[in-house]
Amino acid sequence: MGFLSRMFGKREEGVDKAVHELVEMIRSDNEAVRAKAAVDLYRHPCDTAINALIDALSDDSKQVRENAAESLRVIAERGQYMIPAEPLLEAVRKEPGWWSLKECLRRLGFENQVEEILSKSYTAGPKYKVRCMAFRCPHCGVEITRVPSWPAHGKEVAFYAQEDLYRAGAYHIELICRGCGKTVYVVWDDDPQ
Repeated sequence: MGFLSRMFGKREEGVDKAVHELVEMIRSDNEAVRAKAAVDLYRHPCDTAINALIDALSDDSKQVRENAAESLRVIAERGQYMIPAEPLLEAVRKEPGWWSLKECLRRLGFENQVEEILSKSYTAGPKYKVRCMAFRCPHCGVEITRVPSWPAHGKEVAFYAQEDLYRAGAYHIELICRGCGKTVYVVWDDDPQ
């Protein structure tokens, strides 16, 4: 066995050991330990780590679930490892407001499936057709990607979403959030036309 092969083999053994330690931590009874392991597993993209992160998406702790989703998003963004989409799609079906997972799925090329899930999840709210730059509802945190109308330069001019018009900008649109049903105002200080 050559020098590089031996060196590569030793490095892999070290990585395997670190992954197995983190997987044991993510199965711990201690929530803080599980949450930390979910954060650290993104550094070791492999089958074992991906499976542990996917399992953590159904953890009792919201913090552990969020950390696992964020780790998966980082791995997908970096293109480090192929992540199976179906478990992520299932998790988004259960929690449609989960930004990290939706972004992970978009990075993996499943944007249409995410949009389909969201349209089925929020049946009570209005169905808007115009795509916009994604932003979050200031009331419930649901990601909004479609609105009733969007100005021609709405993406190039800085905007913000707010609960009411207490800080009225020079221009605004209003919409009903499909997640919570409350009115959201998207405001521009400068002319977005």
